[in-house]
Amino acid sequence: MPQPSYPFANIRIKVREKSLLSREKILRLAGAATAQEAMGLLADYGYPGAEDTKPSSFEKCISAELRNVYSFIWEITPEPEVTNLFFLQLDYHNLKAILKSDALGVGAAQNMLVNNGTIDPTAMFEAVKEKRYDFFPPEMEAALTEIDRRFAVKVDVSLIGLLLDGAYARQIERELKDVKEEFVHRYFRALFDFINVSALIRLKRLDAGRELMERTLLPGGDLSFDYLREAYELSMEEMLNLLEKSAYQKEMTPGLEHFRQTGSFAVLIKARNDYLIRLCLTYRKDMFSIAPVLCYLVGKMRETQAVRMAMLAKLNNISGREIAEILPETIE
Repeated sequence: MPQPSYPFANIRIKVREKSLLSREKILRLAGAATAQEAMGLLADYGYPGAEDTKPSSFEKCISAELRNVYSFIWEITPEPEVTNLFFLQLDYHNLKAILKSDALGVGAAQNMLVNNGTIDPTAMFEAVKEKRYDFFPPEMEAALTEIDRRFAVKVDVSLIGLLLDGAYARQIERELKDVKEEFVHRYFRALFDFINVSALIRLKRLDAGRELMERTLLPGGDLSFDYLREAYELSMEEMLNLLEKSAYQKEMTPGLEHFRQTGSFAVLIKARNDYLIRLCLTYRKDMFSIAPVLCYLVGKMRETQAVRMAMLAKLNNISGREIAEILPETIE
């Protein structure tokens, strides 16, 4: 059960931090001679089941590792209501999986759902099936109602992610009002800023209308909607130039330049992840706050994302050099 002591929680976190994988170790996965050798390394790194699982099933190892991490965090967190903000994404992942599989006519595959969110996935499944939307937080309820209204006219699976992402940001924004921890506010403001910049570029490339742009932008960031609207009215090149002058100029410029040259968002996504990791490194030593617990959680999430990238690269014969260019920093 959650513990009320910051020092107790953070001492245990300090012990766990020693097992976080360095960028060098993850690059060893991508540079392994074979996928089987990479799985052997993953077993050496302590990922559950890696020694008995074929390379194509590496996702099971990652899922098992994350389950262990989530359970540990829940066990030691002194502020479960704050920690839950970082688990909300699991709820929205589950809700998207249920709605998309249902809309595509393949049934709501419950094996796609993950535990450790703030809502039990089985209860969520049943509530959606019975359309008991008052079971959910108000932002989720509103999004589900809107999806039903729109699907009554035309089924458009892309609206599920669009409307639920907005609901997620609004729920975070509402719940942050009761949170005093500076790190948490800065983390989510930066996250939503980077998401909005990427969305703006994607929509511009699709020549999407202003209405869709307005519906796509997430609240809660530091970059104002007025600033983003102004950018969207410009040509692509002018928009990129303006975005380079934002408060994230140092972080975003390499990613925007890479997009100009290749049309890829890989470096911009890396910039977002690296910025959030560096933010964690700024706060991780405050032993009398929730920050070290959250920073470990973020670091472990980033680690598993990097492991996934490395294993996919190995299975698809992508060179270690290529993966090194987009592999995010780690928190070790």
